[in-house]
Amino acid sequence: MKMVRVEFDSPIDEFAYLIRRLAEFEARFGMSSETFFERFQLGQCDDTAESIEWSNYYQAFVDVRTALEGQLRHAA
Repeated sequence: MKMVRVEFDSPIDEFAYLIRRLAEFEARFGMSSETFFERFQLGQCDDTAESIEWSNYYQAFVDVRTALEGQLRHAA
């Protein structure tokens, strides 16, 4: 698997990118990223490069979402 580094102009751009990537996995495997991640954490999914990639995108999505929510609460 080839590593690709993507840089973003804003957290919103990063969030949108992560949503698109997660949607691709969800469409391909027919399950939500949240369900996949729960199963992955429980060892119910294989540790393939694709599963690890999906897991990493989901973790990044949660981190960015949490940061954005914090910024919105602070701004309000």
